[in-house]
Amino acid sequence: MSLEVGTRPGRRSNVERTATTRRKVLESTIACLYEHGYNATTTAMIAQHAGVSRGALMHHFPTKVDLVLALIEHVVARQRAFYIEALRAYPKGRERFLAMTELTWRAWREPSGVAITEIMVAARSDRLLGDRLPGLFEMIETSQLAEMRTLARFAGITDDQAVETFSQLSAAAIRGLTIERVFRRDSGAVDRAMALLRDLKVLYADQLLTRTGERG
Repeated sequence: MSLEVGTRPGRRSNVERTATTRRKVLESTIACLYEHGYNATTTAMIAQHAGVSRGALMHHFPTKVDLVLALIEHVVARQRAFYIEALRAYPKGRERFLAMTELTWRAWREPSGVAITEIMVAARSDRLLGDRLPGLFEMIETSQLAEMRTLARFAGITDDQAVETFSQLSAAAIRGLTIERVFRRDSGAVDRAMALLRDLKVLYADQLLTRTGERG
């Protein structure tokens, strides 16, 4: 007779406990970066916020750089899931392509978006972070630009280079406005700037559509 080895009813597996601990640490990292900034945020602070020992944190993330790079992957994956779900509310084609500007703004103005921006700025002065961050961002950006090209083609826009250029401009503007929104008492100025960015995308998209039609 063989016995199957499994977890006892009501008890979590090691995999579940590991996932829970990692999630708590990553969410606490977002909170600390949002509240205190990169330089003031320490692994000890994050461990305390997450309610885990510093040893447990270091078991999952040996260094602060390991932790923040894992955080970026965590946030980007969560943002992508948000985009996929939110885009379903828009008709396929031009409307979905245009909607990405607003959806990106909604995602990046969250504490998680501010946290990533903090990490990006810190990479200028943190050598260890600066050595590793560009490679990760290059992989992420390559994937995101591919998805934007796909959305553009469904909208009838075939100029990939133009789509990539505007997407990079839009992403940089949104990251900047994310920081502006944190420090400005008058959020109206930021809202007006975002409204202008949305309008510019509409104009640019329609220009690209006209250009595509003329070539066709």
